[in-house]
Amino acid sequence: MNQPGSGRGGPETGPAKGPSPGPKYRRRRPSAGSPGRRVAGSPGRITPLRILIVTTGSRGDVAPFTGLGRRLVAAGHRVAVLAHPTFAPLIESCGLEYRPLPGDPKELILRRARATSPEETRTLMRAFVDGLADGVADAVTGGVDLLLTAFAPAR
Repeated sequence: MNQPGSGRGGPETGPAKGPSPGPKYRRRRPSAGSPGRRVAGSPGRITPLRILIVTTGSRGDVAPFTGLGRRLVAAGHRVAVLAHPTFAPLIESCGLEYRPLPGDPKELILRRARATSPEETRTLMRAFVDGLADGVADAVTGGVDLLLTAFAPAR
């Protein structure tokens, strides 16, 4: 039963309104001066990150990353997108830095269709993926604070 003054409804506090929201969690404060963190003594300012977004595939795979990149730029970060040359105009029209990713996905598809054996297909794929890996390694040579990609390691 609700007792007056108990904080559980009653004439002094009004009726109880559903279950309590649960425990309140405090967010840990990031250390000052670390990348992407608030700058000590400057409320609301963050240290900008150099962010590289790596993407490949169709326009439907690449375009969402341009939206993400624009939001990151608006937050004060430096953003570059590593993608195949076909997407350079899209990326640059969004105000993002474009970096070329080697290989031509259309050519790969055509060559796979003409492959005469599973071994030939594996060889084509291995060369294409190795080229992608080399492109990413080259792109991060100048330094990157954060690398974003939709790719996961193959098992």
